[in-house]
Amino acid sequence: MSRLTRILLCVVLLVVIAVTAMAAYLYASLSAEAVKERLTAYAADNLASDLHLTGEITVKRFPALEVTLPAARLTSKTDGHETARFDSARFSASLWSLALGAVRVSDAEIAGLKTTVTAREPSLTAFFEAASQGTFPEDVKVGKLHLTNGSIRFTAADNETLRHWDAADLDLTLERLSPELSAVPFTVNGRITASAESPVKAEVPAQESSPAAHAETAPQTPAETPAPEETPQSAPQETPAPAAAPEAPASDAPAAAPEAPASGTPAADTPQEPAEPAETTPIPALPDAPATPAAYKEVSAWLRFVSPAHAAEPAVTSAREQRLALARLTAEALTGITGSFSASGKVNLSVADQTLSFDAFKFSADLTQENKTWGVSAAADKLRFTPEETSGVNVSAALSRPEDETGDIHVGAVDFKLAAARLVSPEMRASYTEAAGEKITAYEVSSSVDAELLTKKAQLENLTARITVTGDAALPADFSAQVSGFMNVDIPADSAQAGLSGTFAGAPFSFNGTATGITHPRFKGELMLGNIELKAVPRFQSLAWLNLADFDGELRIGQIAAGGFTASQLHSRLNLTEGVVHLSRVIVNAADGRLLGEAKLTSEADWVMAGKLDGLNLEKLFTSVGGKPVLTGIVNGTFDVKGVGLDTETYEGTSQVRLLRGSYNGISARSVRDVVAGRVKEAAVTAPDAKTAIDEAGCSLALKDHVIEASNFVSRSVFARTNADFSVDIAAGTITGKALTMFAPGNGIPAVRINAELSGKAASPVWTFAWDESRKNLLRAQGRGTGANRHPQNGSERSIWQSVKDFFAF
Repeated sequence: MSRLTRILLCVVLLVVIAVTAMAAYLYASLSAEAVKERLTAYAADNLASDLHLTGEITVKRFPALEVTLPAARLTSKTDGHETARFDSARFSASLWSLALGAVRVSDAEIAGLKTTVTAREPSLTAFFEAASQGTFPEDVKVGKLHLTNGSIRFTAADNETLRHWDAADLDLTLERLSPELSAVPFTVNGRITASAESPVKAEVPAQESSPAAHAETAPQTPAETPAPEETPQSAPQETPAPAAAPEAPASDAPAAAPEAPASGTPAADTPQEPAEPAETTPIPALPDAPATPAAYKEVSAWLRFVSPAHAAEPAVTSAREQRLALARLTAEALTGITGSFSASGKVNLSVADQTLSFDAFKFSADLTQENKTWGVSAAADKLRFTPEETSGVNVSAALSRPEDETGDIHVGAVDFKLAAARLVSPEMRASYTEAAGEKITAYEVSSSVDAELLTKKAQLENLTARITVTGDAALPADFSAQVSGFMNVDIPADSAQAGLSGTFAGAPFSFNGTATGITHPRFKGELMLGNIELKAVPRFQSLAWLNLADFDGELRIGQIAAGGFTASQLHSRLNLTEGVVHLSRVIVNAADGRLLGEAKLTSEADWVMAGKLDGLNLEKLFTSVGGKPVLTGIVNGTFDVKGVGLDTETYEGTSQVRLLRGSYNGISARSVRDVVAGRVKEAAVTAPDAKTAIDEAGCSLALKDHVIEASNFVSRSVFARTNADFSVDIAAGTITGKALTMFAPGNGIPAVRINAELSGKAASPVWTFAWDESRKNLLRAQGRGTGANRHPQNGSERSIWQSVKDFFAF
């Protein structure tokens, strides 16, 4: 054996002996008592707490060091309050790291952990301060951490309110645990509950110096909470209180301020309509405006937080105060929420730099608040939180109601930053999709945002709002409406300046004016639309969106087309108040004439119209809608109609109309007289070119149950006069009625009276004349029907005189 070989064998032997000796030492020294001493030292030095075990520690040394702890609790060294407890714990560590003076835990599992983290205020800074009260052992390195059935309570003092966020049934996995986490994968799921109790000033000190103080509301706290009837003191309707300063003058203000936008302001901004011009018929009374739907009340209540009334009390003078006010507002809004959640991603945490961020973050939850359940899902490429700044990249979220199958609400931001009370984003967006069978309606809005939260002003550039409807069998093509432009919002002034333009069902659209009111916006200005094809406009399932805002200004529409009917140059005063649309001083050109009047529409789809017809050409009107022009002439008159939405069964109305320079096509009245006189055959009455001239006619019309009743119809010409009553069944397209026509003497024929009945299709009625009765009357008028007068000359003179009397007898 060579000298080198012998040296190598000696070295190996020495190493084996050293390792064996070290293993023997570790085996002998790693007792349960030694582990207990080390853990007790960690609790005292790093957590200022005493460790109390309820059983024996189990130590397994080979093939790896594994320590199992029984149920235990930690109590404060200062006052003995319990700071934390767990049901059991298991740690796997490296034996060789112990020889080097360090503890490397490769895997840790804690079951049933219960603890509380208490902060002086509901802010990220305060929670970082609370977390930094404890320290992490310098000689300990922890790999994977698995927390099962955990419960952590986060508590913050908020003026006179103590707010709790309880995370229960926690199942948390961290791939690595240390004071400074860098891109550590994690998953967590459990249940969360947000609650509040008051008063708390005497119970929670403003400053604490050890983690023991943060456990004063630990697991025993729920048993000490006030009775349920005291909870409403911190309910959402008391929202202004958390943001108020503790001084008495400021705390009194919120009680009355929020009521101002709801009652006084709308009345002041909705002046009484001026007297209508002489040509307008007063509109019939409408039912009271419907109550605002609950969903929009919730939106208005949330917006009241940023209204001028709320913003004025108390004044916020620094970025820190603004951030704290926003944090309190968020905490107030979340109070009462309960539900399950899950999240995953990569976490970055630096307690020293007070920075918390997430990469590839995903979140989902089913949350309930005030008996309303929402499904929430969110995702972000990056989220970062510091006391001075909150930012995110490619953030998106979706809200849904499980019982609502129509659609979800989506919100998101390409990039955003909230720093120094300034919110900036190149693009923020929101959308809502509503599904009804094959029909899908999508609402979208996006804009760049530059908002100063201290001065409460915002610039919305590249603002785009869009509505699209696809899969609607009632539409000839997919519908879309889009508007884009800018909006400058000034919350302290309760106003906004806007310039918007776009398209509606293919028609150009523009709005220029101002907006006031934050809780309930009120727009004033001019609304202009180009050519609108009504068949391209979808039928909205609900008009509840009319409650979202008010409008007062001018409405101008270039052209409205419905089938072949066309109306142009519509001009009206448009007023939308509390869900009721009022069109006054309406002027629209149609069929060579004008329609004058006004109309009202509520968010419940109740509508009413009233006005005047001025010089409408019936021939053009009938031709435009594709019907044969049975009646021609110029129509004037008044009308009032009402109904509910597009349900024709609810339509009712009355009208008084007058026809000038008209004609009835299909019947020749002169031929009717000649048939009675025996001069022509009956076929001449309905000859292809047959028509009856009407110098003037008038009647009363009434619409109800799909039936038009025409009463007191009187038409006149130089040689005849007709009285009639008839009804038209719109659904069936049929007509029934009776008529009496009196012909003046002429062409050697005395006055002729003839009765007729109308039936058949309304577009081409069938006239049934009482020929025999009329011929007998004619013979009697000629003195040839009876023996009472047998002198022709006298009889002739008498018959002419009688004819004149008969003509003017009705």
